[in-house]
Amino acid sequence: MKRHLFLIALVLFATSLQVAESQERKRTPALREQVYSQLARAQELADAGDVPAGIAALQNVEAKISSMNSYERAMLWNFYGYMYYGQDNIERAIHYFSKVV
Repeated sequence: MKRHLFLIALVLFATSLQVAESQERKRTPALREQVYSQLARAQELADAGDVPAGIAALQNVEAKISSMNSYERAMLWNFYGYMYYGQDNIERAIHYFSKVV
């Protein structure tokens, strides 16, 4: 009898751990196609040597920041940091990279 009670308690404990674990998981927001294509365009401009146009493209994306999820905002800040780092503007790069975290 004690053994059965112990097994039941063990099963209930394991089940409660699984429920708690599944509740702790967070959904990771996705990068929507529209935001991705705009960020990719900014990167293409910067990679082609037109960093000011790339930054202008990022500013267009930033104008819509209120509709962006946290992952999209983090990617935007990361792209800004990348571009400023590429221009050796370390202070601005650090400013934007720090917004990512």
